[in-house]
Order: sequence, then structure tokens, then C-alpha cells
Amino acid sequence: MSKIYFPLLVLFCLSFTNCQQKNKAVAEGASTSTVAQQPSPQPKTNVAPSADEEWTVLFDGVSGAHWRSYNGDGFPEKGWTVRNGALTLLEKSKGGDLITQETYGNFDLQLEFNLAKGANSGIFYLIQEIEGKPAYYSAPEYQLIDDANYYELAKKEGDPSITRHHLTGDNYDLQSAPTTKKINPAGQWNAARITVKDGHVEHYLNGEKVVEYDLWSPEWKEMIDKSKFADWTAYGQARKGYIGLQDHGDEVSFRNIRIKRL
Repeated sequence: MSKIYFPLLVLFCLSFTNCQQKNKAVAEGASTSTVAQQPSPQPKTNVAPSADEEWTVLFDGVSGAHWRSYNGDGFPEKGWTVRNGALTLLEKSKGGDLITQETYGNFDLQLEFNLAKGANSGIFYLIQEIEGKPAYYSAPEYQLIDDANYYELAKKEGDPSITRHHLTGDNYDLQSAPTTKKINPAGQWNAARITVKDGHVEHYLNGEKVVEYDLWSPEWKEMIDKSKFADWTAYGQARKGYIGLQDHGDEVSFRNIRIKRL
């Protein structure tokens, strides 16, 4: 081989190698970029809606337009905020209870919640706005609480009865969810679902039914008479009302909130 052709051959080989390395880098960069742009996996929902089901998104991760203060005109100026795509109540902020702009009678409500350690909150339904009375005066409640912390509190106080009907998924102060329920600890997301159809109510936690009852039935009246609500004349009497998110003074977040009229 001539002395002239040999350097040319070496130069060609180097150029070809560099080209391959650049192409590999571009391909790897494109792959990385594609992965980075993919949305995070959607959380598991309780029901996969079919094409003919009409859902209303009550919180889209950006706006609180579907919500207002209980016995108020608009979204609260303090306490509640949108953070990391979630509707969040800040600890000890006195933001007050939130309620929907519209009322609902028969419905399927689905959402996710994330409780801070030791937090207590709840989801109200069939709320009636009564001057001088809190939202819970009229509204049944899907209880939300840091179960593990509440068990520890009961143990410390030597009174396990305080957890009765007061744990996550419970029909607050009336019915308990099974002890075998599946629940993620404080700081992690859980899925809640409430359905109301002609007075029949069901609570779901992470896809499993944990409570069911019939409003205005003899059994319902008996439960009320044995609870703290015995003398609350408006409790659970309404056929239609607002959905509410409770301010119990502790940090709690909600996301992926949607509702369907039944």
C-alpha cells in the first residue's frame, strides 16, 4: 500500500468511528428524552369509566374553581392551596371546610387522599348549609385519619374504644370498616370512593368496599340514636347536598377528584 493511501485510510476509519459514537449518543439522548417526557403512571382507580359515562372533574390539579368555603362565597383566601398538582390544606391554617359549587343527590365520587403523619380529616356528603352550624352537623362523613397514629394514641390513653367507628373508611361514629382493609400509611396516597343511590350508600377504600348502609332506614335511625348525632335533627336527612373536604387543622392533600351523577 502506498504511503499516501495509508493516512487516508486511517482518517476514514477515525471519521467512521466518531460518526458511530455520535449516532449512538443521539439515539441514547432521544431515548432519555422520550422517557423524561412520559407522564407519571396514573393511580389505580376504583372504576374504569366507559365511553357513555359522564364524569365531572372537580379538581384538575390546577384550579379550585369547583370549590368554595362552607357558608362562604368563594375559594378561601388562606389555608387551602394547590401544590404539586394536589388540593392541599396546610396544617393549623384555619382554611375552613371546602364544599362543591353544586349539590348532588345520587352520585359516584372518586378521589385520592394523602394524610400527613397524625392527621385527621374527612369527606362529607349531602351537606346542608345551615347558618351557625358546621358542615358535619348535617353531613354523613367518610372518615380519614392516620390509623396507625390513632391506634398508638388509644394505646397511650388506655382506651381502645376511641378508635371505634373513627378510622379511615368508616361511616364516622356509626360504622367501622373491616380490620382487614388495605390502607397505605401516612405520607402515601390512598383511593376513596363514595356512592349514593336512592339512599343506599357505599364506601370504598383502595378499590374494596368497606362500608354500606341505607339512609333513612330503621337501621339508620338505630345507628343515629346510639351515636353523638342522636340530637342533631338535620344529620343525614337530606336527599341532596354538597360534597365537602374537612378542615380538621391537619395537613391533608386531595387529587384526581371526579364525580358522576347516577
